[in-house]
Amino acid sequence: MGDWTGTVPTFAAGAKLRGVDMATLAAIDTALVTGWTTWVPTLTNMTLGSGTQIAKYRRLGKAVDFRWRFVYGAGSAVGTDPQFTLPVAAAAEYLTAVEAPFSGRYTDASVGASVAHARPIFFTSASNILLYYFSAAATIASITSTAPWTWTTSDSLNVWGTYYTD
Repeated sequence: MGDWTGTVPTFAAGAKLRGVDMATLAAIDTALVTGWTTWVPTLTNMTLGSGTQIAKYRRLGKAVDFRWRFVYGAGSAVGTDPQFTLPVAAAAEYLTAVEAPFSGRYTDASVGASVAHARPIFFTSASNILLYYFSAAATIASITSTAPWTWTTSDSLNVWGTYYTD
């Protein structure tokens, strides 16, 4: 196996390790070590009020992992076809996606239940995500102020996933 000297090898500028340049290795190290970065999405047809929004992402090359949470509070509002923006614009191929690429859960806190089949999202632009849910008839339906229920304090929308940039 060889002797370990405890010295980490160094590389000259522009050198590659097994085909990967040092800038890419540094980006991977940063994403894995420092973890997630906060971003502030722009909300459309939603008002935060005194609610809570948590939005975190990490990027490795062209892959972006994200998680977003909106918890309804006093002064919050959810209207018809709510949307939020991604931290980094998605690749153009997502603009023509037929199926929703991310997972999600929408929770009605007053009854302690979740819409188990809630799924976001069809891209409406390279950076906006339009939220949907599956109705009782298992068809995609628009979220409104009263669907899938009337939104009240502590109800939440949660979305997470991985996508690629151009």
